[in-house]
Amino acid sequence: MEEVVVQRALPLGNWDDLIGHQQERRRLARGGSFASLLFSGPAGLGKRLLAAWYGAYVNCQNPPEGQPWSCDCPNCRLVLKNSHPDVFWMERAPGKMSLGVGEARELIHHLYLRPYQARSRVCIISEAERLTDEAQSALLKTLEEPPDSNLLILVCSQESRLLPTVQSRCRIHRFRPVEDAELMEWLAAKGCPQDSAVRYAGLAQGSPGKAVQLWEQPALWEALEALLDALGELPGSSLGRCLELAAKCETLKVPGLEGRALLEWILHSSQAYFRDVLLIQAGATHIIHRHRQNQLEQLAKKKTRVQDWLEVLRESHEYAEANVNVRLLLQDLFLKLRK
Repeated sequence: MEEVVVQRALPLGNWDDLIGHQQERRRLARGGSFASLLFSGPAGLGKRLLAAWYGAYVNCQNPPEGQPWSCDCPNCRLVLKNSHPDVFWMERAPGKMSLGVGEARELIHHLYLRPYQARSRVCIISEAERLTDEAQSALLKTLEEPPDSNLLILVCSQESRLLPTVQSRCRIHRFRPVEDAELMEWLAAKGCPQDSAVRYAGLAQGSPGKAVQLWEQPALWEALEALLDALGELPGSSLGRCLELAAKCETLKVPGLEGRALLEWILHSSQAYFRDVLLIQAGATHIIHRHRQNQLEQLAKKKTRVQDWLEVLRESHEYAEANVNVRLLLQDLFLKLRK
């Protein structure tokens, strides 16, 4: 079995580099001691970074009660540098779609070891929704009664995929998207040009992680634009052109994504795009892809039932989770979207 209990680098200079979620941070700081927590909310909000912050906070020598959250005590410095021996992560092994019962048992073994120097050993389970039902069941007793001096934080983007028995054993913190204005101000403070900050903040849908990726990784922006070009051309295209567009999207160069992970990105991005078409049909003015307003309006006129496209994408998500061949799934998706 590949190692899944790891340490990971944090892209932070200090804890005040985290944007938003001040209310939840104060709730965590004043909420008392809970051995099992669940951080839930859309991907890219910074939940994993907040989990690391809280892991440092519970071991901090002088924990602050509010902003500024920065602390220069030895424990906080070690967590920021990713060198604290008692803060670690449970993550999927590269290429795997789930976390199984074997990985859960490996985690439980780690929790029965004594902390090296911290008051509380902290384990952060990233993408907890990827735990199989068997793995979740194996963790139930540990979540309810963790070994002494341990804190478990489950981080997930799809809370509904966790068993009710898992959810009931955790104190749940639900994080909301960051407001566009706050994202724009944050990007501008990092040196992002104003017009780009406006565009990226809108596309990020309240996700600081997505916003900064769009700015710092030009290849991601280029891939997104290529996908949107294909989606705009797809409805009503010929069979041959449809398959060409599917092949083109299969080879998109998205930093850090390939194979099934790339497919998930395509499905998620397509869903957001067609949701904008539906919003335009409903007369809404606040859409995600504002820089594609004209293209979206043309599609809104062509298709009377955009819900059909969204239903096709929902089905494709289910097929992707069932490990259907990526190429065949993309071809099938594009053939249905062209109608």
